[in-house]
Amino acid sequence: VCCGNRNIKIRGSSHAKVEDWVTEINAKIGSKRWESWCHPHRFNSFAPIRGLSDDGSQAQWFIDGDAAFEAIASSIENAKSEIYMTGWWLCPELYLRRPFHDHISSRLDFLLEAKAKEGVQ
Repeated sequence: VCCGNRNIKIRGSSHAKVEDWVTEINAKIGSKRWESWCHPHRFNSFAPIRGLSDDGSQAQWFIDGDAAFEAIASSIENAKSEIYMTGWWLCPELYLRRPFHDHISSRLDFLLEAKAKEGVQ
């Protein structure tokens, strides 16, 4: 398969599987939705630039920690059923709102404990 500046060799467990892939790819080629994927993009990326309004994702970009921590605190406070967290290093004693002496309850472990008492996992 050749698309713009990329070439992909398709191999499958059977000839029928390869034909299925080729059929699906050919069916999508005419779709306008896929057009932007067929030429190089910024930084020679294969993928087009996407954002909140373009792809409907919930991801947000933050410039500084103040806005990011406020969004994290608000998201935890608004959680209804589950909270998923990941990071290289997560400190439960981290205050998410500053100045911390005005926002004692914004400490990460306090927020998570309050949500756990509400039944949020």
